[in-house]
Amino acid sequence: MRGVTLGLLHGSQPDAIVLCHDPSRRTIDEYPDFPLPELRVAIEDYLRAGRLTNRAIRCVGLSINSSALSAADYDAYVGRVSAELAMPVCDPVRTGVDALAAALLAI
Repeated sequence: MRGVTLGLLHGSQPDAIVLCHDPSRRTIDEYPDFPLPELRVAIEDYLRAGRLTNRAIRCVGLSINSSALSAADYDAYVGRVSAELAMPVCDPVRTGVDALAAALLAI
């Protein structure tokens, strides 16, 4: 987590976050020797940091950049990750954000 991200997270004190992810990336930008953490670990790291200023923070969904995935790969990825994380997963460009908006409005 970079300093700017942490500052925004603490300053905004959100009740909910949506994690953004590119499933085709394997490493952290500009740090090719550092692999991306598993999604569940990344979510927990952001929530742990967010709880320093808002104990009620939660992650309500995952927004992905699926431009490198075929339609079949996208469907499989979304189905698998949504089931694993028990939250909506979508690509706003490919399918819109209705599922994420509904999750946000439900809190």
